[in-house]
Amino acid sequence: MLTNGDSNSRQMTLFEASEGRRVGITFLTVAAEPWFDRYVLSAIASFPHQFNMIIADSYASLPSSDHVDYLRNTICNSELARYYFDCSID
Repeated sequence: MLTNGDSNSRQMTLFEASEGRRVGITFLTVAAEPWFDRYVLSAIASFPHQFNMIIADSYASLPSSDHVDYLRNTICNSELARYYFDCSID
């Protein structure tokens, strides 16, 4: 999940994240603005939060972020990657 703002419904967002984790979805959250709700992003992110919640100063800083390789590796090493993602590096 990549966001630049607050949820429209905090309660529904947290419920849906909980339901997603219950069925095996891994959530990586990325905050790319100076203002964000740390509680909501950490509640959405899968455990351990320190690896699944990424905070960047801005969208512009994301491509040069140390987190890009982590995101790529996490997504490309997931069970679904072989079905849905082209993880080849050109």
